Amino acid sequence: MGPESNSANVWAFPKLNLSNYLSWSGHMQAALDSHQLWWGFINVSEEPAPLKPSPNPPGDMYTQAYSHWEKSQAEYKSWVWKDCSVMGILKGAIEEAQWPYIKEAKMLYKIWKALYDLYFML
Repeated sequence: MGPESNSANVWAFPKLNLSNYLSWSGHMQAALDSHQLWWGFINVSEEPAPLKPSPNPPGDMYTQAYSHWEKSQAEYKSWVWKDCSVMGILKGAIEEAQWPYIKEAKMLYKIWKALYDLYFML
């Protein structure tokens, strides 16, 4: 059994339902962590979204300010792409009956927090 099999197995756990939050959250954390998607997206004390850079580039494209703006744009887009990707993973790992509890959340951190607040306090 190669590493490919082990990688697929990290996702083999029951979807979140009304009675399995603690088990589900542990499995989900391990699965996300195995793909370097836990730190910086969920395991934070505050919302991890970076500041959205200005959509307008600063002046001449050959300046240091322009290079910094371009780098900020790329980093922000990468962060948004990863956040959306992991949100999709998380939404796919919960039963549809749980979706109303997260429908207002537009960021991964907020989905995780909403589920934590809902189920950990039960």
